[in-house]
Amino acid sequence: MTRSCKIPSELLWMGQLPFIGLGLPLLLTAMFCFLIALPVFTSDASKSAGDGSRMLTESMIQGLEKGAKNSLSLVAATAAIGLIVGLLVIAALGVRISILVTEVATVSFLALILVMLSSLILGMGLPTIAAYILLVIVVAPALKDLGTSLISAYMFIFYFGVISSITPPVALAAYGASGISGANAMQTGFVACRLAITAFIVPFLFVYHPELLLIDGTAFEISYRIFISAIGILFIAMGAMGYGLRQLAPYERLFCFMLAISLFWDSFLINFIDFIIGLLSIWAQNIHLFSRANS
Repeated sequence: MTRSCKIPSELLWMGQLPFIGLGLPLLLTAMFCFLIALPVFTSDASKSAGDGSRMLTESMIQGLEKGAKNSLSLVAATAAIGLIVGLLVIAALGVRISILVTEVATVSFLALILVMLSSLILGMGLPTIAAYILLVIVVAPALKDLGTSLISAYMFIFYFGVISSITPPVALAAYGASGISGANAMQTGFVACRLAITAFIVPFLFVYHPELLLIDGTAFEISYRIFISAIGILFIAMGAMGYGLRQLAPYERLFCFMLAISLFWDSFLINFIDFIIGLLSIWAQNIHLFSRANS
């Protein structure tokens, strides 16, 4: 008894004309590639549209081949990360970290450092949503027990869960970027951390200054804290990059870091003095730049 082969209705054109559901998209794709090849690859009048189409096809094949080769390092890193994350979950390391934070860390800043390390470790190699859910279940209770507001705790762990994608030794995003650029993956991760150093500071500001999240304080306090924090982040970026209006010396970079840290304090007087000092330092950089331009 012979069995007839039925074509799914999704592959038919209006359920009546066979193979049009497959053939028409392929035909449209070929025509689309042919039209693209005309202006892109036909720079010389002697070249025909067929030559341009062949060049386009070859470039597409080469692009797919290069993408497959570049993805090998990312696939290997992802597989290793999956093993590490599985071991962490099986060993219940997250629960132990939460207990360590609440019982051992009597100093709030030390507790935040431990939570930061926990978030970086547990969030490595995971997608954003998965990392956030895991950290909310494992790490967020530790911050909540320390008296941190719920939104500040969630934003703290969310930031570091996302930043784990550029933090060595895993640095999944850095592995992907290095595969595209051809650079060293570990060096790419360290450079990414240096460029994103302000992202490592902002979560701490969320905890110590919840008005940055618009959940506490008056309109003046919120505006004031956002302004002062932005100035502090500017000086941190200048110190990390070693460049403001001009290239900074090592002692000037250290001065920028110290000035930024003092800007994050609660004292209005200290913030005002540091703000004036910061304006004077930028003015001095401008004077030096102006004098070099005229010399």
